[in-house]
Amino acid sequence: MTDLEIFIPQQPFSQKRHRDGKTKSGKEYKYDPSASEKKIIKERLQFYKPPQPLTGPLVQVIEVYFQTPQSWSKAKQERHEGRYRPKTPDYDNIEKVYGDAMNGVIYKDDKQIVNNNTKKYYSMNPRTIIRITELEPIE
Repeated sequence: MTDLEIFIPQQPFSQKRHRDGKTKSGKEYKYDPSASEKKIIKERLQFYKPPQPLTGPLVQVIEVYFQTPQSWSKAKQERHEGRYRPKTPDYDNIEKVYGDAMNGVIYKDDKQIVNNNTKKYYSMNPRTIIRITELEPIE
């Protein structure tokens, strides 16, 4: 059984809606507006990368700490430190961007995740913490 804790010290990311359309010449295209964020996450993951991607069933916990609004007073920011953040982005968009970035780096594929929990908080210190536990495979 493998336990891994990943710490990414910056404002958390979320998956943006994919775009598709046609160029002026009529050629169809697909565009992933989160590609640059996934690249940043993958760069941060290199420090935590196991020798081989994990292949067993996984339990994943994602905790994201979003910057408290700068327009809030210092006292209000301090009152909200560590409190749940019931605002956008949606939890599933957070899971998607981090899951896609970890594919092939931390684990073989995000389909291995059998249990996931995502928590959103306010903080004056924005960051993302991901805990992954590889379970024993059932044969």
